[in-house]
Amino acid sequence: MRKGLCELRKASGFTQVEAAEKLQVDQTTISKWENGEALPRADMLFRIAGLYGVKVDNIKLIRAVKAKQHTEERYEQSGFKGFLEEIWDE
Repeated sequence: MRKGLCELRKASGFTQVEAAEKLQVDQTTISKWENGEALPRADMLFRIAGLYGVKVDNIKLIRAVKAKQHTEERYEQSGFKGFLEEIWDE
């Protein structure tokens, strides 16, 4: 089962500050990775997996999910959806 970075960190007993120190990054970087504002580089994923004792394949990244949600929200707000619906209804 794939788990998110926050879930993995907490299950490993680390705070964001502790994980940041071990991975040699800033605590805000850990926060951004966990809430989907940024993605860790590929090489960092291996370090994260090692720290949390999991395989890289078991890490679920949420950026793709958030990006999709953001795109859908922008589409809804743009009015383009309404325009398309009007065209198709004619």
